[in-house]
Amino acid sequence: MPEKQGAAAEAAELHHRELALFLDVHHDRSPGVFWPDHEHPAYRPAAGAAELELLADRLGVLTGYAVRTVRGVGRDGQVRYEAVDSHVMVHQIAGAGEWYVAGSVNAAPVTLRCRLRAGEILYIPPRCTWRADLSPTSQHLLSYLGPTASPGTTAETPGGSPDPGGPDRPARRR
Repeated sequence: MPEKQGAAAEAAELHHRELALFLDVHHDRSPGVFWPDHEHPAYRPAAGAAELELLADRLGVLTGYAVRTVRGVGRDGQVRYEAVDSHVMVHQIAGAGEWYVAGSVNAAPVTLRCRLRAGEILYIPPRCTWRADLSPTSQHLLSYLGPTASPGTTAETPGGSPDPGGPDRPARRR
């Protein structure tokens, strides 16, 4: 059992290092998609609040930001999120989604359309809006990186009304 835990810890560390390099390239420049070589064992649908807190802590150490990770909406349909001042990482942990990002970074317009599958990550720069068309099995985590790490988002169901279940349940607050 200790060997398995050691391998999981090593995979987690390698994943975070890859993610830090990816963020260094895209930070305040453009949205981007990250296909990690090393899968983090905690990025999974059954991850508990304690695991999400550890993820947020480690990401915060690597980036120097306060990090808050919340679960996104997992229903078939469309979700929309308003622009926030934080950097956002979408971690697709199950199913798939077609993601659309639009906004302006350093006074230059940016748009991105991509299909995220389980294990893939989307970076969204501050002040960009985003939406997704999700599969019935889609589940994702949202990590907000910034001085306040505040989501301030609105998620919508196909009918256009806010999700009554509250899609953004905080898992980490610093």
